[in-house]
Amino acid sequence: MLPLFLNALVFGLLAVGIVFAAPAGRWRGAVALGVAGIGSVTGFVMGVMVPEDVVRLPIDTGLSTTLGLVLGQALLGVAVVAAGRPWLPGPAIVVAPITGALIGEIGAAVVLAGSTENRAAKVRLALAAAAGGMLGRVGDPALLSIAPDGSTVAQIAPLALVALMAARPRPTDLAGARDGDRMVTGIALSAGLVALVPGLALPGVWGGAALLGLVALARRRQGRPGRLDPNPLLWVLGASVLVLVATAAGTPMVISLGIEEVQNAFMAFGPAAFFGAGAGFSALIGGHGASLFAQAVLDRSAALNVAGAVPALTMGLAVGGLGPLLAVGSVRAGLLRWLLQVLLVGAVGLWLV
Repeated sequence: MLPLFLNALVFGLLAVGIVFAAPAGRWRGAVALGVAGIGSVTGFVMGVMVPEDVVRLPIDTGLSTTLGLVLGQALLGVAVVAAGRPWLPGPAIVVAPITGALIGEIGAAVVLAGSTENRAAKVRLALAAAAGGMLGRVGDPALLSIAPDGSTVAQIAPLALVALMAARPRPTDLAGARDGDRMVTGIALSAGLVALVPGLALPGVWGGAALLGLVALARRRQGRPGRLDPNPLLWVLGASVLVLVATAAGTPMVISLGIEEVQNAFMAFGPAAFFGAGAGFSALIGGHGASLFAQAVLDRSAALNVAGAVPALTMGLAVGGLGPLLAVGSVRAGLLRWLLQVLLVGAVGLWLV
């Protein structure tokens, strides 16, 4: 088992290393891909991977569907930002969370933050979008990938109100953004509704991303181009590569074995531990990569016997990601409010579980 633990240690450290891409601003996507490249080269050197694994790794690790979901959700956010702001009339406390539920928390944060130059307002809107992401499967990668039947979505949706209390967007935050595109709203809503149907989440997010991409191209030809920012997608791609290599190295297996060894001794603290692990890892490498890694661990935890573990883990993954704040360049300004949001959701969510 020594080589397995050694590989797990190496790739665990590499996975944490992606957090250093966060301060890189507009280059953070490229930095994330660079860290993923280092992980891949290390995998080849240590014998964890062979060249053929470059295309076979998603299938061999059993994560092809989950990978398709998280990449599709990230692409949906990039496409909607390029297509234009969706039409959603109303106050910020209503518009921000609904936008997050429709197009995903990161895309919503970018679209909404474009309506203001005030950094505090950007923080409130980004965290309100993150709260809304907990309302539906398209809104957050954890709900999209770990809750295939929608049951966990129903458990977590009420917590969006708790998260919104911490964000507290003000009416003036969206004072200059009353217009929007009704077609973008219709496509995003359709994609979200399709994704709620068991078995149709994958075509829902990819179909929505494709249609929004066509809208973005049409707007560009009309001389009304939206904002094209590939950084969120590159970040997700880099994190996903790291997770796949770490899975090939055996990291999820080591973690699942550890959970099975200690779960009986710490049964009472199980849900809290799963929530904390989900929130912490989501903050480190983003909700998409963390959700992919969590799915890899769950797939290998056949003997998991902690009541409420999966809902608690999904709650942590959903609320812990710093992606919306990263997307609007306000991590430092919003860190305390983000922490308050995590603590409130954790307290209420664990009480409900």
